[in-house]
Amino acid sequence: MEARFVTCRSFQQIKPPEKSLAPSPPTVKGLLSRFGSQAQALFAPKKPRFGSSVAIHKLRETKWFKHDEQNILCAVLETGFILEVRAADPLPPDSVLSPDYHMYAVAMWKKGKEKTKNPEQIDVYTVQQKGVRKRVVKTTLGAFWKKDSVIRINNVDDKQETPNSEKDIRAKLDMATKSRFERNWHNTLHFVHWCRYGETPQEARMRQISESFKWGNVGMNMGVMLVSQNYAREKAKSV
Repeated sequence: MEARFVTCRSFQQIKPPEKSLAPSPPTVKGLLSRFGSQAQALFAPKKPRFGSSVAIHKLRETKWFKHDEQNILCAVLETGFILEVRAADPLPPDSVLSPDYHMYAVAMWKKGKEKTKNPEQIDVYTVQQKGVRKRVVKTTLGAFWKKDSVIRINNVDDKQETPNSEKDIRAKLDMATKSRFERNWHNTLHFVHWCRYGETPQEARMRQISESFKWGNVGMNMGVMLVSQNYAREKAKSV
């Protein structure tokens, strides 16, 4: 039987079949380079929205703080939070504070000063009776939180309503402190609820525009109806 030999050269030409390589899984960097802003939006960390359930859950309501715990209050206080203050129970015998002292206010850190956690950088807004109406007053934390009183953060209505943004609350307070602004608040609780949860200036403008269109259409329809009635009467007379 004839033997067949394979030369080294021909052996080198015989190559084993190459293994098919499975595609590597996509990486975040690869997706970002390929899809740009769409992938960036997908992989960007989620930022908590002001008023979200995560942000408000831990500070919906606090305990009552005494004056020696002021630093704790300032550490957890954020712009737009509602403050509730009442007389301590029991009151010291020599206290000048009325036992029924009980008020609400909106706390606003001065712009750019929230990180300082300095109580002197807090503006407190509430209402006081002036004449026949209650007017908005801006005061300090120390003046609002009187001696022999206790204070707490009270945002319990966040359970049912969505708080306004810091920008909207500042806009509402700016509007309310103007002398031309007239609104009959029933009490301090009514005022703080309006600030934190009430209609924003932008929503008020949209409502006014909507009402203008509505009443404009009503007026137009009334005018058409009157003209039609006059025309019908004139036609009846001529017959």
